[in-house]
Amino acid sequence: MFTIESTEPFDKKFNKLVKNNPILKKRIFKAMDFLSDNPKHPGLRTHQINDPDYGKVYSSWVHGDLRIFWKYEG
Repeated sequence: MFTIESTEPFDKKFNKLVKNNPILKKRIFKAMDFLSDNPKHPGLRTHQINDPDYGKVYSSWVHGDLRIFWKYEG
């Protein structure tokens, strides 16, 4: 099991997105639970990308066109 730590930009966007959308909030938490248990869970459709700001990171599907970008820190 992995520990997930969010960044300040994530927290700001998360709060704005879920302010009036409890269903989306539930889907994001579900995706984060999957990430914590198994980052390669098929439902996440995880793949590596090259982000201009953060370099090589992973992208995991939440809902529609909503993705979570993350990376391993050891």
